[in-house]
Amino acid sequence: MSEQLQLLLIDDDQVDRMIVVRALKAAGVDAAVTEAATVSAAREALATARFDCIFLDFQIPGGDGLKVLTEARAAGISTPIIVLTGQGDDEVAALLMKSGASDYLTKGSVNPERLEQRLKSAIRVHHAEAQAAAAEKARREMESRFRVLHETSPDGFMIFRTVRDENGRMVDATWEYANPAAARMSQVEPGELEGRRLLELMPGVGKVGLFDLYREIVETGEPRQIEMHYTYGDFDLWIRVAAARIDDGFAVSYADITPRKKAEEERERAVAAQNRFYAAMSHEIRTPMNAILGYTDLLLVGIYGELTPEQQQGIERTHRAAQHLLELVNDVLDLSKLEAGKVELHMEPVSVPQLLEDLFITVKPLAEERETVFRFANAECPGPILSDPRRIRQILLNLFSNAIKFGHPNPVDVVCRSQGDSLVIEVRDHGPGIAPENMSRVFEEFVQLSETAEPGTGLGLPISRRLATMLGGRLEAESELGVGSTFRLVLPLNQVPEAEQQPVEVGSVE
Repeated sequence: MSEQLQLLLIDDDQVDRMIVVRALKAAGVDAAVTEAATVSAAREALATARFDCIFLDFQIPGGDGLKVLTEARAAGISTPIIVLTGQGDDEVAALLMKSGASDYLTKGSVNPERLEQRLKSAIRVHHAEAQAAAAEKARREMESRFRVLHETSPDGFMIFRTVRDENGRMVDATWEYANPAAARMSQVEPGELEGRRLLELMPGVGKVGLFDLYREIVETGEPRQIEMHYTYGDFDLWIRVAAARIDDGFAVSYADITPRKKAEEERERAVAAQNRFYAAMSHEIRTPMNAILGYTDLLLVGIYGELTPEQQQGIERTHRAAQHLLELVNDVLDLSKLEAGKVELHMEPVSVPQLLEDLFITVKPLAEERETVFRFANAECPGPILSDPRRIRQILLNLFSNAIKFGHPNPVDVVCRSQGDSLVIEVRDHGPGIAPENMSRVFEEFVQLSETAEPGTGLGLPISRRLATMLGGRLEAESELGVGSTFRLVLPLNQVPEAEQQPVEVGSVE
């Protein structure tokens, strides 16, 4: 015993108390002994201190040992009590043991070895009993929580015991427990499931394959969770089933997910209707818009004769309006495809420097019109990466066009570099910038935050961000009023193995 024991010695005989104390010392027991010669003194000691063990004389002035013992136990004191009896008081000792004493010693047999042995045994048994009581209390509390949880749960919960044939094959199962929700789902009264056969009461479980699943779980020990459409007899519902083995049985939790499935089906129908609308809009609007753009182009180049300045201005305005409407239609269609999960990726080796070079050529007319210079800050782009070049081009074209429209006539800086396992392409303009309070709305749909009068759909950035996510990357933005904005496309590097990396010289667009 490593820590000093706190002992209470209750005996009216000073000599007997001395014998016990000396025996403890002789045995090498490290203990602090509190002595009490009367019942009242014993009560006071028990009320004010905690003891590891109590030595109790049967005959005490003001009462007897039985009275002290019963009072202590009634007060919830579980401390081990060793009763000290006189020679030949075996019947008394037996009575005290029945009343809650841990052990007894006759005063004439008190010696260091025996006293130490009885003391250690009493304390050891007490600790074991305390641990067992704590474990039982925890078990009861857990069981109570379990019952409260499952009795009030809207999901069905059941525990089954397997029924096997003479060959040991699982052929059925009996209910051991079912919560109220399980009873309701099984269309029986609570308490009527325990002991009944599963396949006898619910043959549909076997017909739809659920029982085979339960058998597999019992045989393999692997838990399973599935969603299934359960149709049998009067039942027509979607359920989520989770099952796991318990000894030679299994526990099942299932929930009626029919409302969720119906909502999903309704959402799918709505998306399909939306797609049909967008497809019709695409055909009905794109066709006349392309015709308007084509005829206005012919008018502007003078195919039908020279235009007056007023005619030239009016047709240019018509052309720009038609172009803006066509861009809106295209962006809305792209967004609808993304929302419906209809956008497919086509992964292939992509030379990023070459792709940037091609994009610079594409935006050169717009840059020249706005007197904007593209500056490529770092020509050391990583070698070929595995990605979708069409989608990268779509993202960057949007970023380049925005940088020209909202940042002109100031230059646009493009930086391409590798950073860890990522490819980073930054597009920096030197325009008016975006206010801090508006940064959270940069990627919102149909939102334009620039103070310029430049027309736009407000869909380019949201679409670009979704495409970046599809490619396994992200699109970031930062801005400062009066300084400009930076949009950063970050993509997985995913370099093509053993690809020959040909350096590409990328120039400026002036």
